[in-house]
Amino acid sequence: MKTISANNKKQTAVSALGKTLEEWDAIEQAERKTLRGKIKYAWEDFIYYPTYRFFDKIRGIPDEIKYFIQRGRRGYSDRDTWNIDYYLSSWMPQALKKMISYGNGYPGVGAANTPEKWKVIVKKIAKGFQASYKIGEFEYNTLTQKKRLQAVQEEGLKLFTKYFDNLWD
Repeated sequence: MKTISANNKKQTAVSALGKTLEEWDAIEQAERKTLRGKIKYAWEDFIYYPTYRFFDKIRGIPDEIKYFIQRGRRGYSDRDTWNIDYYLSSWMPQALKKMISYGNGYPGVGAANTPEKWKVIVKKIAKGFQASYKIGEFEYNTLTQKKRLQAVQEEGLKLFTKYFDNLWD
């Protein structure tokens, strides 16, 4: 994939075959409606990928043990450093929700000048990390859903950088 500029403000992703992601998405959606497409995607969605993932998990057990030991010893594993954004997205929402449940402190300035406003901000940050995790796990079916997740992610990460020094309890 390469990115070309449609105009100065908008970027459009184009594949090597000259179609945009939106065009490929439309082609797939149309193909899924045909009998051949229903059979093809049913095979992929319900048989091939679940079977592949099952055996892939079994194959990865020794590595999972190694990573578990590394996290216990040094707080992170080799796998975590390979994909830090995904690693943070996997546990940050739960940590932020736990922080909200304690609710002892809040910044007290600007938009976070009350405990209630602070909780709303922290929840938005958590939703941003959840959206990032869903994007990393490809938990969307259409390009529109992906764009919505990206908007939530962007808002949450902007708030995260703005209030980073205030994430204490």
